[in-house]
Amino acid sequence: MGLLKDLLTYFSPADEAKRFPSVRFVDLKELDILSAPNFETFYPAFSKHAGERGTVRLLLSIDISGQVVGVKVAKSSGFARLDQAAINLGQHFVFTSYQINGQPCPIQTSIEIEFRG
Repeated sequence: MGLLKDLLTYFSPADEAKRFPSVRFVDLKELDILSAPNFETFYPAFSKHAGERGTVRLLLSIDISGQVVGVKVAKSSGFARLDQAAINLGQHFVFTSYQINGQPCPIQTSIEIEFRG
């Protein structure tokens, strides 16, 4: 649990705000996705069978290399299981580095993940 606890502490929103005090919000349409996870593999089998459906809006924090370093639920689906699945999915995106005036910078963006049967 030590490493996991350290990672959760390191990537907590409060720490992130300290590390990146002026993080720019960028619309997802402006970003190039290098790698996106297979959404279907993240839909929990129990949720699917139980008919749990919904949309989760995530806030992704992306570092200067395009890696997702933080994921937070901005709007819940109403199902904790789906919200957690969306968080797990969000951690698997990789973007190209976002640059301003030729300089890579950390950013945030939002994405909606829709779970439907």
